[in-house]
This record gives sequence, structure tokens and C-alpha cells, in this order.
Amino acid sequence: MSLVDLAIASGIASAFLDRPIPSRSVVMGEIGLTGEIRAISHLETRVSEIIKMGFNRCIVPQSNLKRMIIPEGITLIGVKTLGEAMEYLF
Repeated sequence: MSLVDLAIASGIASAFLDRPIPSRSVVMGEIGLTGEIRAISHLETRVSEIIKMGFNRCIVPQSNLKRMIIPEGITLIGVKTLGEAMEYLF
């Protein structure tokens, strides 16, 4: 599994539903076999770069948010499951 699992699943869902992923949004996370969204490494660094690129909304693993200070300029949405992520996106 990799960091882009949730992004790939979101792209597939977007095409299937014929609905775009909201603009200026980023999706990051690993998907487990039961649909759980697993933590990723270096989230703070990744979010800093995302802000610099002009994104303002990011869906990330809920478990990553426990110890993270959320920087200004972005809304981080923590999700625990693939279904929860799809609800926020679509």
C-alpha cells in the first residue's frame, strides 16, 4: 500500500459518479483491506507543501491528526474509512 491509495480510489469514484473532486482539494492516505484509512508519514511536511501550492482542503487519515498542529490556510478533514472519505468528497 502507499500514500496515494486514497487519491486513486477518489479518482475512480469521481469517474464512476461523473462528479469532480472539489477544486483546491487534496486526498492522502493508505487504504487497508477492510477499508480503513491508515496513517501516513511526514504529514506535516506534506501539508506545508500543499499550502504553498494553493490548496486549501485536505482529506487525511484521522489517526494523523491526533498530534498535529493544523496550520493556517488549510482545512484538514480526518477520516477513518473509505466510505467516510467519499462522503466528504461527494
